[in-house]
Amino acid sequence: MFARWAHLMYRRRWYVICVWVLLLAGAVLLALQAGSVLRPGDFTIPGSQSDRAAIILQRQFHQNTQTDLEILVVSHSGSIYSGAFATAVATVAGHGRVELVGTFTPPAMGRR
Repeated sequence: MFARWAHLMYRRRWYVICVWVLLLAGAVLLALQAGSVLRPGDFTIPGSQSDRAAIILQRQFHQNTQTDLEILVVSHSGSIYSGAFATAVATVAGHGRVELVGTFTPPAMGRR
């Protein structure tokens, strides 16, 4: 059965190539339309309960549930306990409502 199928595909190879090119072109055209359907950064479905709750939070409490931001301040030279680094962290933290400031010390390189 596969031998006959392979023989048919070999005999009609230009038709097979044309079909694949047409399928690929159709897939590319559909992929180009995906941007109009998908929206970046939106996790709510319009009209859903979570969408209505987000609208109420924004209107009545001036809170948006989708505005979390994490900032990592890195010291390439010196210690994270130096005064210059603490000043840089305080400057970044002073630009908005900051709920938590923590430190992160990476594990030693090469250890497992």
